[in-house]
Amino acid sequence: MDVGAPPELLFRWDRTANTDKEMLMRMSSMHRTWRGVLKKR
Repeated sequence: MDVGAPPELLFRWDRTANTDKEMLMRMSSMHRTWRGVLKKR
């Protein structure tokens, strides 16, 4: 990673990575819920 990058850019990149992780967790939990609903049928 470039150490000479401005702090606001690093901060934005870090926030983007965290958002991606949250979206992945949300999608996986939704997928699990859907599988449970489909299994009940």
